[in-house]
Amino acid sequence: MLPIFPSTHTLNVYSNRLLYHIPVSEIFYIESIGRKCMIHTSRKTYETNMALNHIESTLNDNSFIRCYRSYLVNMNYIQDILDTEIQLTNDDCIPLTLRKRGQIVKLFNKFLISHSASE
Repeated sequence: MLPIFPSTHTLNVYSNRLLYHIPVSEIFYIESIGRKCMIHTSRKTYETNMALNHIESTLNDNSFIRCYRSYLVNMNYIQDILDTEIQLTNDDCIPLTLRKRGQIVKLFNKFLISHSASE
């Protein structure tokens, strides 16, 4: 299944004192580690001092879900939702809290249905 990208906007972040304009469609997931966030893309990983909550509100994109306290995942790249993790198309596995699993499965199914209807 090919990823579905509804928008072409960018996420603007500073990483190592340089400003990057990261296409949102290239972001696999964003991981919060301490006071930093790692933005994992198809090309490279960017480290930024922005808080995950701030990035999430800046993205304002229905393609991203919070599956765990410190992870924000792009649903366009979800390959499978297992019991305790989400497997992405790049073979990375993201932890999944059991408490939110049912809600995330529903959101992901709704996402798939809405994007297949718009094709």
